[in-house]
Amino acid sequence: MKRVGKRLVILEDGYNHLFDKLSVILLHGIGSRLVGMPYRISGFRSDKQWRELFEKHGLAIEQSANHPGVQPLWLFLRHHLYVLVEK
Repeated sequence: MKRVGKRLVILEDGYNHLFDKLSVILLHGIGSRLVGMPYRISGFRSDKQWRELFEKHGLAIEQSANHPGVQPLWLFLRHHLYVLVEK
């Protein structure tokens, strides 16, 4: 993606605490079973882990924000929004 665009925008389910992580894992576990998709628990990252991944790949965070989830009645889901540029 970084070869094609000047900016990358990533909106990802995120967590910063154990309870948030369990909430994300449970929501995706239920959703993937409903639609018959494969599911990997290891695919989720905390905000800190996302930032380390971006750094590793030579991306700088131009802007970041936390947003509430969009799933109705799933109160603990949070999203991390990142706008990235190449260093």
